[in-house]
Amino acid sequence: MQPAITIIVPVYNTKKYLRECLESLVHQSFQNIEILLINDGSTDKSQNIIDEYSEKYTFVTGITKENGGSSSARNLGLQHAKGEFVIFIDSDDYVDERYAETLYRTAVRQCSDMVICDFVRVTDDGKVTRDYKLDLGKEKIRILTFLSCNRIIRRSLFENFNIRYCEGITCEDIPVILQLEAVARNVKILPYAGYYYRMNPESATSGFKKRGIRKEKIPFDALDQCIQFCLENGKNFTKPQLEFYICRIVTSLIFEVAKGGERDVIIYMCRRLRKMFECYFPDYYKNQYIKLTAVPHIPFSQRAGTWLCIHLMRRKCLEPFACLYAGISK
Repeated sequence: MQPAITIIVPVYNTKKYLRECLESLVHQSFQNIEILLINDGSTDKSQNIIDEYSEKYTFVTGITKENGGSSSARNLGLQHAKGEFVIFIDSDDYVDERYAETLYRTAVRQCSDMVICDFVRVTDDGKVTRDYKLDLGKEKIRILTFLSCNRIIRRSLFENFNIRYCEGITCEDIPVILQLEAVARNVKILPYAGYYYRMNPESATSGFKKRGIRKEKIPFDALDQCIQFCLENGKNFTKPQLEFYICRIVTSLIFEVAKGGERDVIIYMCRRLRKMFECYFPDYYKNQYIKLTAVPHIPFSQRAGTWLCIHLMRRKCLEPFACLYAGISK
């Protein structure tokens, strides 16, 4: 029988957290699932844990591959997936026992291709530090969290639109999720925090924040392709809304990805971003949503950061600001 849900879990050297993650998955209240554990070339004893669970549970399958990053692991999982829907889980995170059922039942009841839920951020030792509420507000603009892991997605979207994760870059979730949200039918935001997102100090994201990002890792080509895709195929948000989302993504790149980066990389990043806006959104600074008084359900610090970055870019002052910020944040 075809499973209703395929849960795809990329695994890379997360022995410390993997058992907690898998315990939360194998004891889900909804059991019409398959779990694919993609070992992305781990060098610790993660494979031993994968073997243990795949031998104990018939709906758990372990797949091994050479190290290629979480994007390649997710893409491989999609190749093997049989479920009508897919859920991605990071192997250092965990979910509550009704997570799959809550998202799946909502998707079926609402005839939705994607259901997105709130999530909880926890420290390395499991202490809750923040609840993320994905409130749409009256403007129907939600807080920007283009994570793969706080949602259920109808698998046919990946196949019908030939959507896959771009490999070898950072922030790989952003272009894929933006494309999926552009074409998904009846996307639902669920006020339910069933996903626990761990601040793992050994993760790839933590690594580049400490060492700085390399040019080839910045997702410019993927974002460029994403914008083209959304402009051609998108039906779920207007061009001003897409423009605003890209403005928010740029702000995230400056304040997060550029943190601690080298001067030449920061300048390169800022110039590429400005060219992207000049190509697709030449009047980006006039966007109705980047005003400080707009979208009040989004925290003021995020609104102010977006407003600042966009107006600095317009005045060609983003490069010195970003270089200064990157230096201070080292």
